[in-house]
Amino acid sequence: MRAKRVLQHHLLAWAAVALCASGVSASPINERRPADANIRVSIKNLNGTVTIEGWDRKEVEITGELAPDAEDLDISGNESRLRIEVIFPRGKHNFHDADTDLIIKMPAGGEARVGVVNADVDVTKMKGPIEVESVNGDLNITSECQEVTAHSVNGRIEVTAPSKRTDIETVGGRITLNRIQGEVSVNTVGGTIMVKGGEFSEARFSSVSGDVDFTGSMASDGSFRFESHNGDVVLTLPAKTSAEFEVGTFNGDITNELGPEARRSSRYGPGRELNFTAGSGDARVTISTFNGDIRILKK
Repeated sequence: MRAKRVLQHHLLAWAAVALCASGVSASPINERRPADANIRVSIKNLNGTVTIEGWDRKEVEITGELAPDAEDLDISGNESRLRIEVIFPRGKHNFHDADTDLIIKMPAGGEARVGVVNADVDVTKMKGPIEVESVNGDLNITSECQEVTAHSVNGRIEVTAPSKRTDIETVGGRITLNRIQGEVSVNTVGGTIMVKGGEFSEARFSSVSGDVDFTGSMASDGSFRFESHNGDVVLTLPAKTSAEFEVGTFNGDITNELGPEARRSSRYGPGRELNFTAGSGDARVTISTFNGDIRILKK
């Protein structure tokens, strides 16, 4: 957690150097470096875009356009570790033409670590671990990654990857997960969470002010938590789901297609709660919201 806060602090401080005027045309980028099959590539960009594509060559190719206000594109490292960073002049605080577009092709089994401020990130055809930190920008990861970490302050995050471990966080932005599996942790403050299909061994989905909409299946020995403070929680589960359910809402209704109806948690208050067993009761499922409805649907 401390490391995450430090990285976000650096990214926000970096963002403060972006604003005001130049007029020089962008410079083309065309660089290549030899690479191991499991190379770790670190990328930093201020504004613009970062596109990463995995391929079967033992080589990293860097193309795109360098911002007119940028001082240089620093590429350093060796075949096992490579660092790519857009450098801006020290002491200069007014930037207008600061958009750099980076297109990086790298070994699909390698590891990519990306830090951006005002930039969209798009990742495809990768199999190795992916880690993306962004202040303002949309993140789109469509790959066969074994591990995905994606954090954004303000931006949408969409992940389509059958990862064994997925960690997603955003302060204000919609999160969409497609065909995810394994262990999952998803947290957002002011956004919604949409999960479309997947098989999960452990999962936690939390939104402070937004809906949680989950469609998927849960391992029989797993633990699963779904929560929102101000929002609805909807679970669409297989009819053969086997789990112990603990469900509660302070101000909302509960609909349950897998078992009994909910009852009032207080004779005088608005809350409702529901504890029941579906099938053999193997998994453990907790669903809660303060202001919102809860629906457990059968697919």
